[in-house]
Amino acid sequence: MPKLLVSIVNYCDPEFSKTIELLWNNAYNKQDLIVSIVSEDQHIYNFSYIDEDQLIYRHFDLSEYRGGVCWARNLATKVDKNYDYLVQFDSHTIFMPGWDLSVIRRYREIKDNKYLVAYAPADYELSIDGTPELQKVPRPFSSMAKYYDQLIPGFKFPGYNKVDNEYPEKGYWVTCCHLIAPKLWVEEVGFDKN
Repeated sequence: MPKLLVSIVNYCDPEFSKTIELLWNNAYNKQDLIVSIVSEDQHIYNFSYIDEDQLIYRHFDLSEYRGGVCWARNLATKVDKNYDYLVQFDSHTIFMPGWDLSVIRRYREIKDNKYLVAYAPADYELSIDGTPELQKVPRPFSSMAKYYDQLIPGFKFPGYNKVDNEYPEKGYWVTCCHLIAPKLWVEEVGFDKN
């Protein structure tokens, strides 16, 4: 099984702690994960359930502006660990059992390591007890940008369409709420901190 660098950045997201918990608890091959977190928040969270050799947790207080999401995503990929793939998620994501196996299987279906896979995961709501509820939302499926005529850079995203989970689809809008790329992409392209 390949090693995954799992990157999550957080800015005061109330679902952040639950996201990390679900990510870890629902991974099949926990021993193959390196979890890199960059968090700007009032709280310092306890992730002691993750082996300290597999966790890179960088916490910053809110006292100064450091560069926003690009700065944080860039920093999250700055690790002194060996890995094969970068997998990035938003700090408000739910994970189904075996998500790590699924993400690698889906990437390998493409059979070309020059691609990255990016899409918007299914919408959800959290129940009062904190469990994710997929059925209460109008869009319980993954999606990708298809309608670029609606795009106004800096003001409006393109229109999204349902992804057929039977095979990969080619698109041109990178949605970073779920992204997988080989380490080579991080080294050659990566995230510009500016």
